[in-house]
Amino acid sequence: MKEQPSEELEKRIDELQQRIDELEQAVEDLTSDECSSEHETEGDRAIKTAVADVLKGEQFVAGLVGLCKLPEKWTSLKEKEFDAEKELTHKLYLLGIVFSVVLLLVVSTLAWNDKISKEITAGLLGSLIGYWYGRERPK
Repeated sequence: MKEQPSEELEKRIDELQQRIDELEQAVEDLTSDECSSEHETEGDRAIKTAVADVLKGEQFVAGLVGLCKLPEKWTSLKEKEFDAEKELTHKLYLLGIVFSVVLLLVVSTLAWNDKISKEITAGLLGSLIGYWYGRERPK
């Protein structure tokens, strides 16, 4: 049985949180007085302390958690974009059909009342049929 994506993400976040805790502990061990050697300079100690402070910060952990949730947010936005594109395509399709029907009625009415010649009627109807045929073809 396949787990839900949110459960997988939660497990991954927990694993990352454990790894962060391990790294924080390792940095604390490095900055403790017990691990300092006689070759360590004050600059090294300052760098280790700064790195430990960054890793302990809540913003760092929140940033990692946010980074782990990024794929889920991206897929949600892609689904919304797909739905919006599908809706727009459907509306444009219906608009094209309405336009074609109106154009067919106008050309038919003008031809019936002898307002346009048979050659012009044939050209307009041929263009309309070409539009209908070309609309369904892949681009």
